[in-house]
Amino acid sequence: AKNTAMTVSYVGEHGVHIWVLADLNQAAHNAAGAALSLQARRPISTFTGIEESIPAGFLSYNALQVELEHRYSAGLYLLNSFTWSRAIDNASGHLDTPNGDNSRVNPANLAGERGESAYDQPINDTLTVVWDLPYGSGRHFGANAPRALQMVLGDWQLSAINTATSGQPVNLTYSESAAFDVSDLLSYRPNVSGNPVAPSSQRIKTATALTGYLDSAAVSIPTDVTKPYGNAGRNSLRDFQFNQLDLGLHKGFRLWSETSLLDIRGEAFNVLNHVNYMAPDSNRSDGGFGSITSAFPPRQL
Repeated sequence: AKNTAMTVSYVGEHGVHIWVLADLNQAAHNAAGAALSLQARRPISTFTGIEESIPAGFLSYNALQVELEHRYSAGLYLLNSFTWSRAIDNASGHLDTPNGDNSRVNPANLAGERGESAYDQPINDTLTVVWDLPYGSGRHFGANAPRALQMVLGDWQLSAINTATSGQPVNLTYSESAAFDVSDLLSYRPNVSGNPVAPSSQRIKTATALTGYLDSAAVSIPTDVTKPYGNAGRNSLRDFQFNQLDLGLHKGFRLWSETSLLDIRGEAFNVLNHVNYMAPDSNRSDGGFGSITSAFPPRQL
């Protein structure tokens, strides 16, 4: 269509031998029935953890990107940017470890570190619309209306930004006891049987929290000291999707000439006051496991 363009792109990236962090002095797990101390099981028993950088990291990113743009004409501008993607790696960036993820890898089980990247959000869609209401000087209606009427009804503009994304990955963890500890640098994942995300009927919403998002019956702390890592995959869960509509209303007042304009704006962020929950407590050892106690900002005017 006239003044409208669509761009479809594939974006891919693959990286290997990326430097990641590990514990050079990571201990062996306890033998069945044993309860040796962490230091007694370390390769170098006179040292504690020794953080090292090793070229054992990898990443994979594949995305379909679609952009639809209606260039400004007849008072309307529209831009929609859509991405459908998947990002996989075996460690987060250092100092970038949201929702229980870790930037350190377990050299005793590197394959087990493969999972969704901490920033993986398969669906990202942002719609931007700017519409000049068709009344006033230079517009479809009211171009020759009295100046007083144009001052009141003319030069209005409405803008909207709608953002919709998938939820962020969540890493299930537990706080290991001394007998299960092999390194202070690792995040320990529990065992999973069934779907860790509880049905919506089991969740309880209060004034300050949403409890029961995760099902404690489906997530258990390992009891075999020979298997401290658990079977839960890294970043195997996802929190709530994010949806937000922002609106802006702009009014221009023409002053001493057609090119001089006083602009007054009113803006509303999350105008529908939609509750966008953040990630739940994903540590099985916590008393508040599965509870969500934080959310993105409510409506702001």
